[in-house]
Amino acid sequence: MNLSTDEYPSSAAARDVPRVLRSPVFSKFAFPSGGATQYADAMLRTTFPKAGEWRTLLAKPEVKPVKIAVPVGYGYILTSKATGGSFAVVDVKFLQKELLKQLSKQEGKLVIALTHNTTYYADGDATECCSWGTHGVDSATQNSFVLGSYLHAAPGVVEDGDVQPLTQQLGEFVNDPLLHGRNVKTPGNIFPGRMRPASMRPGNQGSCGGTGVASNYLGGDPRQFFPPMPADKVAVGFLTGDTTPAIVSQAMDYIISGKAPAGTRYKLRQPRGYPGMIGAMFWTIDADRRGNYNFSNVVGPQLHGYPATR
Repeated sequence: MNLSTDEYPSSAAARDVPRVLRSPVFSKFAFPSGGATQYADAMLRTTFPKAGEWRTLLAKPEVKPVKIAVPVGYGYILTSKATGGSFAVVDVKFLQKELLKQLSKQEGKLVIALTHNTTYYADGDATECCSWGTHGVDSATQNSFVLGSYLHAAPGVVEDGDVQPLTQQLGEFVNDPLLHGRNVKTPGNIFPGRMRPASMRPGNQGSCGGTGVASNYLGGDPRQFFPPMPADKVAVGFLTGDTTPAIVSQAMDYIISGKAPAGTRYKLRQPRGYPGMIGAMFWTIDADRRGNYNFSNVVGPQLHGYPATR
């Protein structure tokens, strides 16, 4: 079976274009802060209030359709039995590579790539799901790009909608300290309270990664929060591609025993640690297996060596 963009009618993606052009990505919107302007400009003006009259505005885009065939092993389609609606899940690195291969050097431009009702997994591992896209600078062409999705009539499991996946990645791009040498959370800057990670409903794979800059241009609900939980209901999750067994071991020892590694700046609310917590989990276990269980072999015996609390 060959999964491709033909799984969705071309008219679906075509109908997304005017919707995106009317959205705050390209059109003025009356934001609570930042003024009546485009999304990225409002976010930057809120984050950096001393910017004066500086503006970051997107011009009218040149729209180009791109077709990418997704072979078996790089994506799949989920279909809702309740509504019949479909949703694509695609390897983000594969799609990014295939997309940028079709584009010549875009000097002085930002490439905004949009899929229809699609989420992504990373590291070639379908268990690392889900994210709404990616952003960065292509090493081959030096094109700056943002890859996101437009959501319309998606299955009910998807909480977000409209351009939220796209604005999440656009927000990540314009405030990425690795790309632009700045940190939105530096003292003196204001982190917009309405920004939140795009997500799926509880019980389904949710938001992941990034700096925490995100997508809700309509305003988040401050009443929604995670209440405190007892330690014996909590496990710490680690993304294997972003850490090492030694770092995980040090982190777990600090959290459980309160013994801080050298150079630690973060202070636990409970100085003696949380000996009752469940333990650690790895995202993903497939990566741990491929690495000859290098995480489990270090952290497993360590966790079993702590005194039992129940």
